[in-house]
Amino acid sequence: MKCLFKFFLKVFSRVRVKNIYEIGWFRLREMLEQRSSVKTVVLWDGVYKYTDFETMMRIIKYDMVKWHKYRLEEYDCDNFAMTFAGLVPFMYGVNNIGIVIGKVIDNNGNIGYHAWNVFIVMKSNNEPELYMYEPQSGKFTTYKSGRIGNWRYEPEYVIWG
Repeated sequence: MKCLFKFFLKVFSRVRVKNIYEIGWFRLREMLEQRSSVKTVVLWDGVYKYTDFETMMRIIKYDMVKWHKYRLEEYDCDNFAMTFAGLVPFMYGVNNIGIVIGKVIDNNGNIGYHAWNVFIVMKSNNEPELYMYEPQSGKFTTYKSGRIGNWRYEPEYVIWG
């Protein structure tokens, strides 16, 4: 049953991961800690597999998590982030998704705590780059920018399985 479910999801998404790259935990930690707001980084694996930017955009395009209904305290931001971080390696064989907990700040300076994702991809210049991903909306931005729409994302805790 599990294999049939996985096959159905792959066929449905129409995404094939052909280009796979690897990065060690130490280099990934260095990249994540470039943001001064980061307090803690927990990396559970020694090597992380990731794909190119174009393939990741197709994964995001066909991501079904963003269509799930938000339910306060039942299926909220942390559940969206954990679901996306779990489905990508399950479906595509790359463990390039982390979970982030931190502050989100609107244009008026209002602060709230939130959970979202971070992912790594290979850019066309053959350099790995980090992006932040909002699994509730399907929007993303570079890790360095940290802005999605009218919100500024300040990561504090990153967990990467």
